[in-house]
Amino acid sequence: MKHPVLLTQKIRKALPAIYSQEKTADPIVHAKFFTPDAQATWFALEFDGVDEFFGWASLGDPDMAELAYFSLAELQAIRGPLGLRIERDLYFTPCPLSVAKTGANPYQFCVDPDRARDTLRSQEPADETRDDETSIR
Repeated sequence: MKHPVLLTQKIRKALPAIYSQEKTADPIVHAKFFTPDAQATWFALEFDGVDEFFGWASLGDPDMAELAYFSLAELQAIRGPLGLRIERDLYFTPCPLSVAKTGANPYQFCVDPDRARDTLRSQEPADETRDDETSIR
């Protein structure tokens, strides 16, 4: 069985260099990797162009998730409890880390629209004078 490539040339070119988003308050996630048979997820923020990523790593316990370095070789070698390989979310689109961590990426079509709408509304400043025609529906 042929497995999809974890890091395509297109994503490789789009990923910013290590440290390039260091001063960005809410850096952009460019790729999502996950275990289909466990609850581990890696969000790639930056890449050194060879093997090392910097990003958000959640290995099943959200309280222990953190910004970390991880390698492409490690992702390719890892197998989950059922022997399944790490996969790249083929439907993930770049978004701010704060949005990716909620699981409600409003820039994706595969997300629950009500959850995405609620996430966006919770991030909006309160404005009593806003016209309903311009609000997120």
